[in-house]
Amino acid sequence: MRKWLNNLGFFLIMTVLLFIVDGTFLLNNFELGDFGERMLRTKLFTEWYNFYDNQLFNVVSFIALLQFLITGLYVFSSKLWSKK
Repeated sequence: MRKWLNNLGFFLIMTVLLFIVDGTFLLNNFELGDFGERMLRTKLFTEWYNFYDNQLFNVVSFIALLQFLITGLYVFSSKLWSKK
């Protein structure tokens, strides 16, 4: 349970920092390459998960969200099926 709460805290802090930095002069222009550019043009990042102006922030926060959800599923499923 503690691992999941640590991940929740990290996700919330990261989200707040990305919202603060998004749209400011602190941003750099990142070169993502061909694969990264194709990934950012998918429907997932253009319509469904588009919280930030900077598309790289969308990818970073989406990966953090996946990690948070996977850890949460693992922690709670291990609690449900533990032998104690």
